[in-house]
Amino acid sequence: MAESNAAIQSAAIIGAGTMGRGIAYLFAQKGIPTMLYNRNGNTLNQAREYIAQDLNKKVEQGKIALQDKDAVLANLMFTPVFEAIADSELVIETIAEQEQTKLEVLAAIAAVVKPDTLIATNTSSLSLNKLATAVTHSERFIGLHFFNPAPLMKLIEIIPAYFTAHATTERCRQLVAALGKRDVVCQATPGFIVNRMARPYYL
Repeated sequence: MAESNAAIQSAAIIGAGTMGRGIAYLFAQKGIPTMLYNRNGNTLNQAREYIAQDLNKKVEQGKIALQDKDAVLANLMFTPVFEAIADSELVIETIAEQEQTKLEVLAAIAAVVKPDTLIATNTSSLSLNKLATAVTHSERFIGLHFFNPAPLMKLIEIIPAYFTAHATTERCRQLVAALGKRDVVCQATPGFIVNRMARPYYL
């Protein structure tokens, strides 16, 4: 079940809610050492228990072997220490859809990681160009919109901001392929593609 991945060698996910833990779980299944950060220890523990219980269920159902479960868990690190993300090649923020809070978190990420670290947001609605203003070296900033539940949903939207480098977009496309998913590259418009198309049905 745990596989190797050459596109990204290490990742960090900011926020251990439903989306954050799902993305971290997906990355760990694909052999990517992944750090899941949340300042709330209880939320981290809940994420850890959720992933462990799901893996146990898969073992009991015969879907994976015990060593596969152990390999996935070995790829996961849970931390309340923000500075622990410093050496990650990719950092994805998955916090609540509050623009000012996201701007602050993205600025904090940029201040901690290396200048060439890819920084992504999982926003589904906020302006990528506005969020990019918080990131130094904004050519490395991009939107990676995962759908819930991240391990199961096949599509990932890739949203370059105005200053996003073509190399950043291409590297993310390689990552999506390595995750066993399909990508669609979107313009930084409200709702991107999927939510924009689905809105009339919701209404």
